[in-house]
Amino acid sequence: MKRMLLYYGGIGAAIMIGVNLLVLLIMGIPDAEDFAVGEIIGYTTIVAALAIAIYLGVKEYRDKMSGGGISFGKAWLVGIVVTELPAVAFAAYNLLYVKVIDPDFTQKYMDYQTELARASMTAEEFQAFEATMGAQSPLLTNIAFQTVVMYVTVLLIGIGLSLLLAIFLRRKAQAAEEVVT
Repeated sequence: MKRMLLYYGGIGAAIMIGVNLLVLLIMGIPDAEDFAVGEIIGYTTIVAALAIAIYLGVKEYRDKMSGGGISFGKAWLVGIVVTELPAVAFAAYNLLYVKVIDPDFTQKYMDYQTELARASMTAEEFQAFEATMGAQSPLLTNIAFQTVVMYVTVLLIGIGLSLLLAIFLRRKAQAAEEVVT
């Protein structure tokens, strides 16, 4: 079972990191105008990669390791365990990205968020926003904090997807005496 969980977790991690590297190769280091598209691609990739990995992992566990049946709770647990490897891998990728690939990313992203806020807020609201950002800046620019946030983000998405897929993939095992005619 451990091998199967690592296998499907590895598939999810490979899709997430592979797509991000492919986008990086095609588009290069993003500028502020690319951040919105990058967020869409990034979160879509996380959801798709986890959905594929969790679905395949739970289905294989149900069909090959537990006699064709799986409870909601067991399916949810298998999905969460499959999610762990992609969450750790993506957090490590994020660390590599902000330390090596684009060391200026954090400042560029904070500037981008500040400009979005400036465009959508009144002067008083923006002053309050700037004060909050200034106070939180040491935390938001902390690479260890960013890495943990990426891990938790992927983990929470995986927990939610595992919940949904557990609902759809649960099935009672057929009793040995049942004969299909």
